[in-house]
Amino acid sequence: MEYSRWGATEAWPRECRRIDVRREPGVFGYEASEPGWVAWHVNFADPEVFGYYGGPLMAQDELQVMEHPCLASLREALVKRAQVEGKPMPRTVDERGGPTPVLVTGVHRRCRLEVGVDAGAGRPEGLYGAAFARARAEAVRGAVAVLRPAGVSNIVAMAAPAYGRGVYTAGEIRGVLRTCVTAMSAVREETRRAFGAQRIEFVTGWWGCGAFGGNRELMGVLQLAAATWCGIDRVCFSAFDESGVRTFDRARACWERHSGASPDEFISAMEARGFEWGESDGN
Repeated sequence: MEYSRWGATEAWPRECRRIDVRREPGVFGYEASEPGWVAWHVNFADPEVFGYYGGPLMAQDELQVMEHPCLASLREALVKRAQVEGKPMPRTVDERGGPTPVLVTGVHRRCRLEVGVDAGAGRPEGLYGAAFARARAEAVRGAVAVLRPAGVSNIVAMAAPAYGRGVYTAGEIRGVLRTCVTAMSAVREETRRAFGAQRIEFVTGWWGCGAFGGNRELMGVLQLAAATWCGIDRVCFSAFDESGVRTFDRARACWERHSGASPDEFISAMEARGFEWGESDGN
């Protein structure tokens, strides 16, 4: 397992290659990559990398750490190193709030947790979000399947902006794009270093749209824009449910209408559409 933290990208990349876009309902599946491909799964990170795995909720970050338990060990080791050796804390932003995404390769996925509703298995509310804290312990244990052999995942942790109000400003849109571009550029460089000439699949979803209250359609559009500019070969979008699928389809259509614009023109066009912040879902 290898850990790296990356500084903010200053220039806008402009590869603008055509990307393959796939979307489906549900949460991440972590299927093995096709030959010649390397998959990277997004961690919908708080500024504190893997910081809340021991809490009462089961949102995307906690679910990912639960299925990849060595991520919890990695965080504790990095925090200890920071305290003892004065190394930087494991964070996805710097002191000024700029993006510093974290990449972790070769992470063993040891189990799978079924979070969907299954009243017959004692999960009438499912296990996602606050429902996890209300579930009976035996229902949680029954939802866990140990994976033998373990899978192997590559994780990219990047923090979305949080708790905005009203209409997104150009500065907020630019900040989201800067985070995405920094993370995807790091993924491209780390793939070349660690895996050689492989094609890249970027697996993501409603990043920043749960507890942080981001606008789903806009966050989908901005991720597609960054992936196109950074030379990602495929975006696989886990849309959670059928409503999410419909929202992502609108986001994709929006990006396709504006894909020929320069970064500054694109940011202005997104600002003009008047996307509004949503509300935190508490998860």
